[in-house]
Amino acid sequence: MFGFERFFQRKQKTFYIRDGASVYKVAWTDWSAEKAINLGYSKSAVVFACIEKRAKLLSAISFVTETLNAKGEWETSPNHPLQTLLGKPNPYQSFYELIYAASQQLDLSGNAFLREVKVKSALEGEITKELYLLESANVQIVEGKTKLIEKYVYQAGNKKIEYDESEIVQLMYPNPSSQTTGMPILKGAGIAVDIDRETSEWQKVSLSNRSLADIYIKVDESTTPEQMNFIKEQLKQNYEGPKNARKPIVTTGGVVNFGQSAAELDFTNSKKANWIEICAAFGVSLSNLGMTENVNLANAEAMNKQLYQDTIIPLATLYEIQLTNQLCGEGVRIRADYSNLSALQENLDKKLDRAQKLFNMGVPFNLINQKLELGFEDIEGGDMGYLASSLIPAGISFEDDEPVKSAEAAYGKKNH
Repeated sequence: MFGFERFFQRKQKTFYIRDGASVYKVAWTDWSAEKAINLGYSKSAVVFACIEKRAKLLSAISFVTETLNAKGEWETSPNHPLQTLLGKPNPYQSFYELIYAASQQLDLSGNAFLREVKVKSALEGEITKELYLLESANVQIVEGKTKLIEKYVYQAGNKKIEYDESEIVQLMYPNPSSQTTGMPILKGAGIAVDIDRETSEWQKVSLSNRSLADIYIKVDESTTPEQMNFIKEQLKQNYEGPKNARKPIVTTGGVVNFGQSAAELDFTNSKKANWIEICAAFGVSLSNLGMTENVNLANAEAMNKQLYQDTIIPLATLYEIQLTNQLCGEGVRIRADYSNLSALQENLDKKLDRAQKLFNMGVPFNLINQKLELGFEDIEGGDMGYLASSLIPAGISFEDDEPVKSAEAAYGKKNH
């Protein structure tokens, strides 16, 4: 990939990537959220696009509060205090903005810390009134002796605040090496991100310095150093920089091709392979990022739906579980509502066509409404299936005094 010789040489806890005489330090060994932002998120367009794509899609999902009713069934509770919190977590942010920023923090650091502001309620006891996102780079987790987490320490400059574990809602990605600290998505793509960043820098410097590095000009032996310097300056002025790219050279000296071809200097294909590796870590594709041209509308819609099913919905489910465990009491839960996401909705005409076919087969309307998520209220008699009167079972004789019994005798008793 890129003509780099990649190797993983551990030396003083640092990885290296070698390109001939150059040695590039990989910055992901001693991980920090600050490095993730400065060396990944803000330096790689693909990393930026992946993180922003995930944040936008996740924050567009509505989260609702559900409670158990007397029948033991879950039902939405729009007037529950927790639903008010999900609508407006603090005076300065909507829940959309809070989840957007939390998603960014999770991808970069593996954790998102939400500080709770609690008040006492006569009916509910102590409830969470507001939520604020803390910068994960400034939060230290202190493990306890008798419980998993003792406290959280927030330190930014001279400001240091300690929070009891009950005051923080910690969203985190599962980490096989830690029960208290999440695994950053970006860390898994660390080496690929370093290569992407370094090659982009190489291209930028190469373009700035490019004059005639891939040729040499043979001059007469009698040429003086002053004359040679003059030739070099003329070549720089007339042929260096983007505006003079591929401009033909006119000279009385002999010009010899000395360097790589244009195809070898073009890193696009190699970079694309590296981008795919980065995207794979984030669970998105280049097509999802709009970085491919040969995608028609039908394929794009299918890929967007797959992105939701394979990546976004599992992440939203993780949010559901962690928010419920840390914010909800008994008989209360938080659930993601996907009903308004157009990417997951089938064409209405196709749904109705399927519904009609199922109804004609005798499937009850209420069951069809539930399975196809048509959004109708259940109707009286909708739990029973119906068949068109024109459908007469074979073997029934109209001369028979008891046709129903004949049908039952021929096919057995059925519940219609």
